[in-house]
Amino acid sequence: MVDKAFFADKKICILGDRDGIPGPAIAECMQTVGGEILFTSTNALFELLPGPWTWPIKLV
Repeated sequence: MVDKAFFADKKICILGDRDGIPGPAIAECMQTVGGEILFTSTNALFELLPGPWTWPIKLV
């Protein structure tokens, strides 16, 4: 059970996952517990985190 008082008067940013739960679905749930949703997005996890796949590859 969620304590609705915890989210009262809070600002909420939502980052959903393309292969998991999308941002708009999380936003729908969060609207029932209160708070102000400032931002909602759905991305693939590899687009959010830096890693070796973001480095430029040079062929020698």
